[in-house]
Amino acid sequence: MNPREFLGGVFVAVALATAGCGAADAEDPAKLAFAVDVSVTSDPGVGTPGAELVAAGQRLATTGADGHAHVSLRGTEGDAVEIAVKCPSGFQSPSDPIGVSLRRLSAGSRAPSFVARCAPLTRTVVVGIRAENGPNVPVTYLGTEVGRTDAWGAAHVVLSVKANEQVALVLDTKSGGDKAPKLHPESPSLTFVAKDKDDFVMLEQKFEVEKPAPTRHRAPPRGGPTRI
Repeated sequence: MNPREFLGGVFVAVALATAGCGAADAEDPAKLAFAVDVSVTSDPGVGTPGAELVAAGQRLATTGADGHAHVSLRGTEGDAVEIAVKCPSGFQSPSDPIGVSLRRLSAGSRAPSFVARCAPLTRTVVVGIRAENGPNVPVTYLGTEVGRTDAWGAAHVVLSVKANEQVALVLDTKSGGDKAPKLHPESPSLTFVAKDKDDFVMLEQKFEVEKPAPTRHRAPPRGGPTRI
């Protein structure tokens, strides 16, 4: 074989090998894309915008104003992919990731949907108070006055509390001074456990009013001579 024929054979072999690699790359299953829809909510029907979807340390997407995001995953069919949900400030991120098994879909099929929850760290609770025989009594929370009963013993306060937290409100009967009527029990605590949702709570307390002690009057001196 002369040198020209040898070089020609090498060129053909290299060309075939290069063509084979291109075909393999085009058919490489690792290059396939799998579509997934993710919905992130705080409460039923309330989407959470700004939640990040992360897989293998890379951010895939961020939920929009409606709490939805469309994600494109690349991998081999049958692979299991874990998508972590990082919630925005003010929300608790779920401890468990979303598990996705990559599967090819038939033409016209909808992408599989997954749901995650970003639980709010605080809840708003409106508390209604009815204090029988307790007009103008301060209502305190964590040592701070947050409301006061009216002339009929009613009050409404708005609190921002943690979900499942035990909340204690105090009706401060000692702040009225000596001229205020004495109420029993003294400064009672009204407690409840906050739910994992915004809520309205009604609390009641009955007071007994201490009657003032009768005033003793000194009898006037009787008539007759006064001893000196």
